[in-house]
Parts: sequence; structure tokens; C-alpha cells
Amino acid sequence: MIKKFNKKSVVRSVLSGVPAGYSQFIKSLKERIRSAQLRASLAVNRELIQLYWETGKDVVDRQEKDGWGSKVIERISRDLHNEFPGVEGFSRSNIFRMKAFYLAYAKVAQAVRQLEDLPVFSIPWGHNIAIFQQLKTEQERLWYANMTLEEGWSREELIGSIKRHWFKRYGKAITNFKARLPDPQSRLAQESTKDPYYFDFLELSDAHVEKDVENGLLDHIEKFIRELGQGFTFYGRQVHLEVGDKDFYVDLLFYNVKLRCYYVIELKATDFKPEFAGKMNFYLSAVDEVLKHETDNPSIGLLICKRKNDFIAEYALRDIRKPIGVMGYEAEIVEELPKRLRGKLPTVSEIEQELNQMSKKKNQKKRK
Repeated sequence: MIKKFNKKSVVRSVLSGVPAGYSQFIKSLKERIRSAQLRASLAVNRELIQLYWETGKDVVDRQEKDGWGSKVIERISRDLHNEFPGVEGFSRSNIFRMKAFYLAYAKVAQAVRQLEDLPVFSIPWGHNIAIFQQLKTEQERLWYANMTLEEGWSREELIGSIKRHWFKRYGKAITNFKARLPDPQSRLAQESTKDPYYFDFLELSDAHVEKDVENGLLDHIEKFIRELGQGFTFYGRQVHLEVGDKDFYVDLLFYNVKLRCYYVIELKATDFKPEFAGKMNFYLSAVDEVLKHETDNPSIGLLICKRKNDFIAEYALRDIRKPIGVMGYEAEIVEELPKRLRGKLPTVSEIEQELNQMSKKKNQKKRK
């Protein structure tokens, strides 16, 4: 089919000084360049990690077979720096890291067809160091390497996730997702949960109420979304729903762009009770009726409670129609003080220091 000549388009292009079709051409070219840059950086990273792996393997083999001591690593570092003065990464400490890197995955590497299949060859060296230095098991190390790729974690985000024990909490909530959602949505929804959620960025009194938790989470919304995981966007708090000419309000409403569905989050500063599931079921029906688009997946509810009994939660969700998850939360508990006094009262160490100074002054007076 011959494309019809557009005289007006050519005239506009001449007047603007830009050739016809140039904008689309340059846009496409920029996309190809960015894609090529990404592929090149990934290829360079893989080659670097491969080099470090092989260096670590060679050092281990020599030490085991030929009895080389640890002092030889210093000599290797010096000789490589003399030969390649502009090449970084071959300090004595980094060669020790290469050795540790190889030993961390030597057994797992034997079980894969190609080394490139291991996720550790696709993440930066700094990420790898954080993983094999801070984690002890192969399962945890490979899990965090995979999550780094899936979530696009920076090194700081990776370290934060390790400190916050994502591996132990990931996908551990009590849910009815498998029975109420089709696969793969049920699997992805389960993987998006944690139990418990860590709200260590909050300072709550032991007698805190739901409103304290809600206000704290909204004051730290970015940290809260990071704890929820990738794909969550904040919709609103105390979102109004009108059902049967009556007003109802959900604590927090999010939308997950990966799962393409709304998330209704209810906060409970008490132990989980079975009636919470019934009320959440009602909220989800209302959200699906009022807000859900025909292209959206069924809305999901999260009941985040101070504590829960797993058996009670499982029974409560068994015959609930809507997909709901139940999980706990942990936050920093502080003794309650009036706001005007917070930060003004002396600490224990300050009191001890003052008492020591008073004791010294008394002893000096006695000597006189």
C-alpha cells in the first residue's frame, strides 16, 4: 500500500526547519542507543564478575594443590598493579573477596549448566560483596541476588532488605489467595506479602491505637511503600465509600500496577479477630463495585494487626469469598512522654555522669 503524500506536513516541516518524520526517527534512535548502552553495561558487568570468579577459583586451587599461603595474595596484587597501573579492583582485600565469592557458590555452580545462569553474575560487584559477606546460606544468597534483579535494588536498598530480614518474612502471610485468585495472580499476590511488616521507622507507645499507626505510616509514606514492595502506589486514606445510602471509610487504599488491582489495607492495633475478615470482605465488595475498572483484577485486602494467631486467621479466611491476607507488624515501642518533655529529659548516661561529677566534688572537699 502506497502511503499518501501529505503536502501540509512537508510545508510545516520546512517552516520549522525540521525534516518530515525527524521527531519519530530521533525518538527511535535514542531508544536503540539506550537499549544498547544497557546491554553493554550488563555485558561488561558479567565479564567483570566472571573474571573475579575465575581469579578466586585459581587462587583457591593453588592454595589447595600447591600449598600457597595467604601472603602470596599480596604479591599477586602488587604484580597486577605494576602490570596494569590503571586497572582497579585488584587490591589485596578485593582478591580475598574474590576468593570468598568463589567459595560461597562453588557447590551451587556445579549444579547449573552454565555459570551465567546464576543471578550473581548479573548484579554489580558491590551487591555481591554485601550478599556473600552478610549471609551464610546459599539459599538466602541466591534469593537476595534474584530479588535485586527483580526489584532493581540499589546497594543501599539491598543492605536494608537484608537487615530487615526480607527473606524470612517474604510471602509468609496467612491468606486465601490460592483459593480465591487464579494463577499466576494468586502466586504473585502471595509473594507480595510479608509477615510481619517492619515499621521500625515508627515510634509508638505500648498503648497505641490504629490512628497512631495510620498517621505514622503516612508521615513516612515512602518507607511504608518500600516495605510493601514494588508496584504499590498510594491512592488515599480514609477513602469514602457509599453503600446503601450509608458512609464507610477504608483506612488506606493502594493500587498495585504489577497486579493491576486495588489493595485495601486495614490497620488493627490489637490481636486479629475473626470479625475483621467479614468487614474486609464487605470493603472489597464495595471497592470492586465503586472503583474497580473492568480491566482491573479483583481487589485484595490486607489486615495488618498487632498480633495474630495463625490457626484463627486460617479458619476466619476459609469461607471468605474475597482475597484477604492477615499479617502482623512490628514497630519501635517507646515509653510515652508528653511531647513538651520529649528530648528534654536527661538520658541514663547523662544522669550517671552528673552523679560521678558530684561524687568527685565531695571527695575533693573531704581532702581539703
